[in-house]
Amino acid sequence: MQQNSYTILLVDDDIRSLNVLIDVMLRDGYVAIAAMDGHDAILKAQNNPIDMVILDFHLPDITGLEVLQQIKRLQLNVPIIMMSADSSPSLLLDVHEAGAYSFIRKPTNLTRLRQTVAKALSSRERRGTVVHETEVGAVASERMEARVEADNHERNEAISAERSEQTIRIKQSILIRWSRKIIWWRETHIESNVEFSEEENENE
Repeated sequence: MQQNSYTILLVDDDIRSLNVLIDVMLRDGYVAIAAMDGHDAILKAQNNPIDMVILDFHLPDITGLEVLQQIKRLQLNVPIIMMSADSSPSLLLDVHEAGAYSFIRKPTNLTRLRQTVAKALSSRERRGTVVHETEVGAVASERMEARVEADNHERNEAISAERSEQTIRIKQSILIRWSRKIIWWRETHIESNVEFSEEENENE
């Protein structure tokens, strides 16, 4: 029994081969979803979260290559193992370029298939962990940046408020000085006028 219950989509139009695949995957602790043609496989990939696909190349409606391409559009990172009795260089190249994880020639070597499945799922899990850690790190970084930005904003507002208070105090100080000068000038001017008037009266 596997530690994690991965879901594997099995696609083969040969009922005997399909039943063998189902039996092997269930014994290894996986959840198996079966399809016997390409359109059914794509539909099940749309409606179910899957962790891996084991796919026959020759299907009655569309080719396994077309199924692979469609599923990759739905779930880019899902590993897909292609199987076929045809292992010509051109087919292998097409399958590789379409993004298949591996190619296994029929008749299927079940030991090799099981090893490939375990390796692919382990690799997928490691990538998922890295992606998750990266996302967590990105979120933490965004939160830190937001906190720094907020702190900077608060600091700038405090500096601005302090400068405004300083400006007000300076203006008040200037106003007080000018008020004192005006008061002094008025008092001095009035005293001078009074003294002058008194002198005139004396002269008369």
